[in-house]
Amino acid sequence: MKAIEDIRRYLNDHADTPGAEVLARLPATLKKEETLSLSHLYLLDWDSFELAIELMRDWRIDRYYAERIDYSDDRAKEKAAEDIRHEDVADDSLVAAE
Repeated sequence: MKAIEDIRRYLNDHADTPGAEVLARLPATLKKEETLSLSHLYLLDWDSFELAIELMRDWRIDRYYAERIDYSDDRAKEKAAEDIRHEDVADDSLVAAE
């Protein structure tokens, strides 16, 4: 995530600004899926607000792909279970034919 690195650099250079605390809390807030009042974002200057938006954009894209991968994994597991059931049926047919 490029945004998190940008935020780290920003915090190193602007640690004493009012928005630094908000930017510092934002990654953990997103990770834990906690709420953050929009009024806190209003405390940010324009540059730090842009960083917050960039982080939220990256977070949302990551979540989207994580959900897609989970769905794909579930579908792959379902398909594998289906294939096993079909193999069992085929094996039973062979046993019955003998």
